[in-house]
Amino acid sequence: MSSARPIPLAEQGAYDRGTLTRGVPMSDLPTLLAPPAMRRPSELGALSYLSGLLPPRDLIRAYLLTALGLVGIAGLQHLYLGRRRRAVLWLLTFGLLGVGTILDLATMRAQVEETNGRRAAGILR
Repeated sequence: MSSARPIPLAEQGAYDRGTLTRGVPMSDLPTLLAPPAMRRPSELGALSYLSGLLPPRDLIRAYLLTALGLVGIAGLQHLYLGRRRRAVLWLLTFGLLGVGTILDLATMRAQVEETNGRRAAGILR
């Protein structure tokens, strides 16, 4: 039986002469770990819109779109909040025959707060 010896990091390929695995220099590490609001626009990259810079959704607009579901155009509030699958389900079933739309009216504040929290963190569904 062979004895297991720890493999040095240099042999594991984790570091290569002062760079991280993907070729990012160690000197750039503090910049990469900085919150998006503290970075320069050139450091944000192509997906900067996902970095917590998304505007929040408005509760009044969500309620107005939900109210349209009571007259037959259900699901628009879910499109507004970024829930495409649920929006299609609501559109095809008339808001789960109105029951889902009424429940949405009761829970809209929590739904908007959850969506805004996800958008602030840069998480999209």
